[in-house]
Amino acid sequence: MTQREQDLQVLRENFSLLDRRSIREVQKRLPLVSEFASLALTETEGEAREPWLNMMRRAAYELPKNETSVLQEPHRKSIETARETLYAMDRTAYINACLSMQEDAPDRLTLSDLLPMASYETARIAYVRNPYTDEAYESFADTFSSPTVHYTSSFREACDEVAAGEADFCILPYRNSTGRLASFSELAERYSLYICALCRVFHADGTDVTHFSLYGRHLPTPSDTEGLRLRFSFLAAGMNVLAGHLCAAAMMEVTLEDMRVVPYAANEGSLLCTATAAPPKDKLLPWLTYLSVFADGGVCHGLYKEI
Repeated sequence: MTQREQDLQVLRENFSLLDRRSIREVQKRLPLVSEFASLALTETEGEAREPWLNMMRRAAYELPKNETSVLQEPHRKSIETARETLYAMDRTAYINACLSMQEDAPDRLTLSDLLPMASYETARIAYVRNPYTDEAYESFADTFSSPTVHYTSSFREACDEVAAGEADFCILPYRNSTGRLASFSELAERYSLYICALCRVFHADGTDVTHFSLYGRHLPTPSDTEGLRLRFSFLAAGMNVLAGHLCAAAMMEVTLEDMRVVPYAANEGSLLCTATAAPPKDKLLPWLTYLSVFADGGVCHGLYKEI
């Protein structure tokens, strides 16, 4: 090993030591976050009762950021990574503290407060008929007690019927062996439709498979959150902010899949992140709450299981 390599190794070890010290220091603060959440939220007790989410957002605005001045200024990348990691620890602790305070509250936050949900005893389903969509319909129809079907001449017409309230759901292709079919996803987004379920349809030769999505204006109220996936997007003002959100996901044990990050043309330097989250069932509400409180421009595109 050359002298230069030895010097670099020493520097890396020093960075790691400083980061560990910083994390230990912020961990001492985490018990205080619960007290902060309690005091910040009870400030509004004497005022007109606000929805929990609004109260949490107001209080989160005052959530103090971590100081990482202990790190050396020349090593900016290490500084920013550590700062976002430490700040994410506070944010996730804050969300968990707020939700734990609501456990016995009659107006506690629920999935229906964060997402447009509805109960369906019957379901009117529109789709373009062919052998593959027929098979997809059979899979989706099994999840409803009294489904009815209406055939349309185009995928756009199927979306039109849902948007106009003439149907509850429509069926569109979602992805195939080449990847997600962006044109159909964009069509659904233009109509403000949500992914409500996915199913796989194998091709006749058995060598390929197409995923179809059931789209609707409202999400069916889930009887069980086990295995639910969340499709969402948000804006991040640069890579450092995005790093903080990724750290928060890891701390909540939320796996992010099919993630796409692109520059956001309307705001120079900002990034548009779209991903599918696969959280444990007890982490779905905390993760949705985190996105609602801390992620700018957070949008849900679907909450679904694969049938």
